[in-house]
Amino acid sequence: SEATDQDSFKFWKQNQVTKAVFKAFQDRLADLTSELQQQAGVDPLRDRYAAGYIAAVKDLLLVELDDVKET
Repeated sequence: SEATDQDSFKFWKQNQVTKAVFKAFQDRLADLTSELQQQAGVDPLRDRYAAGYIAAVKDLLLVELDDVKET
């Protein structure tokens, strides 16, 4: 049921392992953002990698139940 799905998702988001994984991604996001701000243009290939990684991590960190429900 939808209520069960919401409860399970909420439980998963509050789980200590999930929080630790998200924290690691947040730290990596901050590091790459800082690196990109400080060194943009030095290595365009690295810039593209960092920008893509940043976008993917933001997508992961902002995931909601509707994003992962099976259709």
